[in-house]
Amino acid sequence: MQILGSHTELYTHYCPSRGWQVRWTESGKLKRRSVPKGIDPEHYKQQLRIELHGGRIVSRGNRFDVLVEMYFSAELERMLADGEIRQKRKKYIESNLKKYIIPFFGAMQAPEITAREIGEFQLELKHTHDLSGQTIAPIVSLVFRIINLVYLKSKIANWTLPSKEHVQTIRHSKKREKVTPDRAETLAVFLALETVRDRLIYNFAAECGMRISEVLGLAWGDIERDVVSVKRSVVDGKDNQTTKTHDSQRSIRISKSQRALLSEYKLSCETTDNDRYIFTTKHGRLLNSADVLKQVLYKAQRKAGTRKWGFHALRRFYINELAERQLMKEHIQKLAGHRLGSAVTDKYYRDVRSELVLGDAYVVEL
Repeated sequence: MQILGSHTELYTHYCPSRGWQVRWTESGKLKRRSVPKGIDPEHYKQQLRIELHGGRIVSRGNRFDVLVEMYFSAELERMLADGEIRQKRKKYIESNLKKYIIPFFGAMQAPEITAREIGEFQLELKHTHDLSGQTIAPIVSLVFRIINLVYLKSKIANWTLPSKEHVQTIRHSKKREKVTPDRAETLAVFLALETVRDRLIYNFAAECGMRISEVLGLAWGDIERDVVSVKRSVVDGKDNQTTKTHDSQRSIRISKSQRALLSEYKLSCETTDNDRYIFTTKHGRLLNSADVLKQVLYKAQRKAGTRKWGFHALRRFYINELAERQLMKEHIQKLAGHRLGSAVTDKYYRDVRSELVLGDAYVVEL
């Protein structure tokens, strides 16, 4: 295929002494250009093809997904190599590209992407993917960043760059009122749970005020008689090896009924070594909090006919239970895993006083 009248198609070639090169034939003579370090040879070949063709894309068209692959992917690699972004940030960008941006814009010709299409994209994120305005905003900003880069690099004729000012911003919806279940509601859901494992998970949240990530991170070695020690958390089925904050590492007394459930559950487990996680799948994998929420808590709520609320609502229930006993503010913060003096806990209890956080008064039982 001819690029310019006397140019043949470009191809990549690895030279042992000089590294990757892009080569082509021009007027019967071999031409070569070295690929800069840190740049993918294929991406560099595409950029060179455009440069040789006077900045106009002809052979591969103006499809947005092709342009992103040619320009933005190489830019991401460069930014990572130069330390402008971290690997975690790169994965976040690539995830949004693959999940949201390319499926919506990929097949469009670049000049067709206007403020109207970006507005439609926002609506799809909100209604189809059920994302909040706070989540949508950075994804839309990423779209504009990609478009600006492609616009500058590709030099496509007759393309009017869309303006952010013409895209209506998705407003942050009003925060939903936080639901805090009362004792009767909490007990009704507990009784609707079908297995010992599910009741244990539920009770660690309701009777110990633990975050669901902390519950799923418990190992058998973290239970010593009537005290559970919070040392780590599991998020998205992966062990974080630590807790949300340093203050989240704490010890909490557990009730007699919870100890009885633990003893019963222990008999059904193949191994209870100290380093083994308490809650895993049948194949030994860590549980995902989203799956536990849908398959355990929501299912029990439907069966019990109660309102819908998440595991974090059980933390608020726990804090309120301690507050009604007129316990000391700092002690409640310690048990909840909040920093002393934190304003977060102030939303859920009164200022009061008491004794040690591992005393009988601090044991909540349904």
